Amino acid sequence: MTDLSDFGEGIDRSDLSKREKQKRKLCTWIQQYENKTCTSNDKPYSNGVFSIESSYRPELLVKSQQNNYLINFVSSEDSSNILDGLVDTINYWEEIAAKERKIKVRNRNISIDAVLIASDLSLQGHLFHKDGNNDPRLSQRSEGAKIAAEQNQIPEFEHTATEKFVRSLWRVAEERVPESTVGIGAMLSSANDTEDPASEPEEYAPAALYKTPGQQYAQHWEYIPFYLSD
Repeated sequence: MTDLSDFGEGIDRSDLSKREKQKRKLCTWIQQYENKTCTSNDKPYSNGVFSIESSYRPELLVKSQQNNYLINFVSSEDSSNILDGLVDTINYWEEIAAKERKIKVRNRNISIDAVLIASDLSLQGHLFHKDGNNDPRLSQRSEGAKIAAEQNQIPEFEHTATEKFVRSLWRVAEERVPESTVGIGAMLSSANDTEDPASEPEEYAPAALYKTPGQQYAQHWEYIPFYLSD
């Protein structure tokens, strides 16, 4: 597996803020799995720039072989960043889901399959930091959760705070635009399908956990680029 430090050659990291370095690491991890990332402003670590006809300015777009995801990136350094990100993610999603704002890359319209929140800890399969047992991995799953995991509706393992956060996103979204065919959720990783994850998070693929309120089979757990877990 390629060390993420090998990416971004020529970038003067001293000019990047801590948050920007976190976002760069997320982008290079995503790109490592044959995906492309576009940023709202030109960045040396992205594959291009996207534009949106909206007052809301999400920072990142992920283009995979099949699906496209609009990303709201937040830093896990302070848990309040992620809690505040719930409102922003809902707003970004509602602009796409209800108002049908256009996303463009190189003057071409791009359809969005889901709007996701991501943090610098998405590589490890969760959003919040674990200091003080803040976001521990669930040690047990209900029978219903096990069945949902078998059907690729949720991962095999989840983390307590991240799980509650994502379910809150879903509840608000279902109230706002119940007929939407655009998903909303979180970017996590395939580490959540492993009982004992390795210490190197880069070994696991990016994954999207989202719900599409207007679909009959609404919950989705898919790796990026798109494929279902075994």
